[in-house]
Amino acid sequence: MIYFFSTIMILGILLYVFSVIIMITGMKKNLYTQNANTPPVTIVIAAHNEKDTISACLASLYKQDYPHKLISIIVADDRSSDGTAESIAKLADSSISLTVVRIDTCPQGISPKKNALSKALALVKDDIVLQTDADCILPDGWVRGMVSHFNADTGMLVGVAPYRQQPGWINSFVRHEYLWNCALASGTIAYGRGTHASGRNMGFRMRAFREAGGYGDGIKVLSGDDTLLLHGIRHHTDYKVVSAVSPHTHVYTDSPPTLKALLRQRLRHMSTGKYFDMLHLLLGTGIYGFHIIIISMILLSSIEPLLLIPLGVELTVKLLADLYAAKNVQNISGLQPEWRRFILNEIILFVYMAIIPVMGTLFSVEWKEIP
Repeated sequence: MIYFFSTIMILGILLYVFSVIIMITGMKKNLYTQNANTPPVTIVIAAHNEKDTISACLASLYKQDYPHKLISIIVADDRSSDGTAESIAKLADSSISLTVVRIDTCPQGISPKKNALSKALALVKDDIVLQTDADCILPDGWVRGMVSHFNADTGMLVGVAPYRQQPGWINSFVRHEYLWNCALASGTIAYGRGTHASGRNMGFRMRAFREAGGYGDGIKVLSGDDTLLLHGIRHHTDYKVVSAVSPHTHVYTDSPPTLKALLRQRLRHMSTGKYFDMLHLLLGTGIYGFHIIIISMILLSSIEPLLLIPLGVELTVKLLADLYAAKNVQNISGLQPEWRRFILNEIILFVYMAIIPVMGTLFSVEWKEIP
């Protein structure tokens, strides 16, 4: 039994280290020269009861160093009841075109956010679209930095969407987790196999969106207005998907305030996993399965103490690989690991990666509890 499980652990850690190296190598490929073109661009935002956040979001867009006459903003006000529309109206600025689309109903079985975004996208006249969320504050160079990544063959752009540093262990943990989120997204995109994107910080060409069939059948899936669109453009068009990792294009947001909110958010994100292609399903199974195996080995070591030797070696190698990954993500993207809590966050992440996929198969959630 010892030899069998030792062999499994050796194969698992070799695959893990190989994956880390591949992801970091891919991230480095995204550091290329950007163009200086300034085409017209439309920014779309879906908002539901965002009275307290939409003002700061729009204010940051009005501060962009991109020519304001080339920027249009379309906000889809999705059945808000808290005065979101009034907050938007107070911030209207004639220097930038601002349109508000009121969404009063959502068809049964349709994703509320995709329904709202579809209404906004129907009004887009420009080819390049940038997308963010109503609770995000955009850096002054965001539009210019994102647009600079669009070449003639670029169909979609995936940006970095980390969390602001705030007090509390949940914030510390999600910022730690995002280091790997960033590496996985950026690294796989570099190889033409992008796993996921974030609607907080992304862009696409309307031509690519239409050629991919828009949201297609994915409009019925609760989440995935970002990730499933990425897969659609990758599979059904000849356009490239690229990644922007430069700090001046990062879009920060607040972390989930409670453990319940964090789990709810992650389970919503995981609900799209069943629609991934086989390669991504195998990748996800390998990553999550690796953590489940280690948890199993820890439990089995109470019966067979000799397993503690290969287990100790494996955990040490994993920690070194993660330190290597964190340092490179810091150097490439500018994201700052919280080194003083690194090991504690590694332990939490370790358990989290073993539990979340199981929870994802047992529970379902709705977007912001909208029926």
